[in-house]
Amino acid sequence: MGTLNGLFQVLNQLAKDGKALYARSDKARRDDYTLSKVLKRVRREMSGTDKEAPPVK
Repeated sequence: MGTLNGLFQVLNQLAKDGKALYARSDKARRDDYTLSKVLKRVRREMSGTDKEAPPVK
């Protein structure tokens, strides 16, 4: 369980940093750093698919 907590802390910090970096300069990129989008990118890379999923409308 300690490994999962460590991974969550790293992903959470990545999301915070990305949102802080793009908060004023590029609002579209800021949304790429929500925790759900970061987890989707990790899952895509782990599954071996490089294509991004089509946007949900």
